Amino acid sequence: MKGIYIINELWQAEDLTREQSIEVQKHALQTYLNEHHISAIKLNPLQIKDYYTIPHALLYDLKQHSGVHLDYLVIFS
Repeated sequence: MKGIYIINELWQAEDLTREQSIEVQKHALQTYLNEHHISAIKLNPLQIKDYYTIPHALLYDLKQHSGVHLDYLVIFS
């Protein structure tokens, strides 16, 4: 199964820094993807990270690659 995931860079846990909060999200989402056998794909080959942080960028890439079949969109909550 193929999927993409979004990390909210603005979310910050109580006692953690912004960078630590991002790492918490990345770890939780990667664990979820691995447990459910979901392969994270990049829609844009120029994308540096395996995940999105900007919903508008994700929407743009989805419109550009409309032929790509995705099974999941995973969001930390």
